[in-house]
Amino acid sequence: MAGRTLITGIVFSILGVLICLLLNQPELCAGLMTGALLGAVNLIAIVWLVKRMTVTGNRPRHPVFAALIMIKFLVLATVTYFGIVRLGLNAPAFLIGYSIMLFSAIGNVILLTRSLTPKED
Repeated sequence: MAGRTLITGIVFSILGVLICLLLNQPELCAGLMTGALLGAVNLIAIVWLVKRMTVTGNRPRHPVFAALIMIKFLVLATVTYFGIVRLGLNAPAFLIGYSIMLFSAIGNVILLTRSLTPKED
C-alpha cells in the first residue's frame, strides 16, 4: 500500500513539475519539488515508525518509536519553516507538493476499500 501511494505521489509530482516548466515558473517548480520530496520522506518515515510500533512479533514494544514520531514531527515543522521562510520557497507550491502524498494516500485507501467491499449480485 505504501509503495503504491509513493508511486502515485511521484507520478503526480512529476506532472506538477512538468506543468510548472510549461508555464515557465521555476520558483513554483522548486517549491513543488521540495514539498513533494518532503512529503515522500515523511510518508516513508511514518510507515517505518508505525511498523516498528505495532508489528512486534515476539519482542516487547519499545516506547522509543513513539518518541521518534514526535521528533519526526518537530523535524518536519523545522524543515518546513526553513524551506519557506529562510530559503524563500513559494509557500503555496510547497504546500501543494507536500499535499500530493496526502491525496495519494487518501485516493489509494478509497480504491483499496472499494476493491475489498463485497459486491451484491
